[in-house]
Amino acid sequence: VVQEDQENQETSDKEDYSLDYEEEETKEFIPLHNENNDQERDSENSDTFILSGATSYDPQRMNELMDIINGHSANKDEQVQQEEIEETEDADEEEHPIYTMIINIIFNFLLSIIIVLIALVANLSFHDYLYGDSLFAQIIMSIFNGYMFIIDGFFGLIFNGLHYFIASIPTYNAFIVNNHQFSSLSAYSILTVLFNFAVISLIRYLLHKLSKEK
Repeated sequence: VVQEDQENQETSDKEDYSLDYEEEETKEFIPLHNENNDQERDSENSDTFILSGATSYDPQRMNELMDIINGHSANKDEQVQQEEIEETEDADEEEHPIYTMIINIIFNFLLSIIIVLIALVANLSFHDYLYGDSLFAQIIMSIFNGYMFIIDGFFGLIFNGLHYFIASIPTYNAFIVNNHQFSSLSAYSILTVLFNFAVISLIRYLLHKLSKEK
C-alpha cells in the first residue's frame, strides 16, 4: 500500500509538472503571438492610411492628374487647330494670290524705307559719336561700312554691266556722283531701300517656305 501511494504521488507530481510546463510555454507563446498581431495590425493601419490618402477626393489634385493624363490629347488638339489655321491661311492665299502679293510688297517696301530713315536719323544725330574713338562706335561703323560695301558691289555690277551693253545707262560712279537729279546721299538712300527690299523679301519668303515644311 505504501508503495502504491508513493507511485500515485510520483504520477501526480509528474502531471503537475507537465501542466506547469505547458502553462509556461503557453504564457511565452501568447506575447509573441500578440506582438505579431500588433505588427500586422500596424501595417494594415498604415496601408489603410496610405490608400485613404491616395484615394481621398481632392478637386485640385484630380484636375492636375486629369491635365497630365489629357496633356497629350490637348497638345494634339492644339496642333490640329494650328494646322487648320495654316490651311485656312494657305487657302486664302491661293484664292487671292494677287492681293497677298501686293500686300507683301507694300509691307516689305515700307519696312525697308523705315530702316533707311532710322539709319539716316541715327547717323545725323550721333555723327560725332559714331565717328569718334569709342570701340562700340567703331564696331557699328564697321558693320555699316561693310553693308554699304555689299550694296556698292551689287549695284556697281548691275550698272556697269548694263552700261557695257547699253551706253545710255550710266556707270555706277556716274549715277552716284554725277547725277543731276539726286544728291549722292539721295542716290545711296534709294539704292539702299531697293537692296533692303530685296533682302527682306528673300528672308520672308524663306521663312514662309520653312514654316510650310514644318
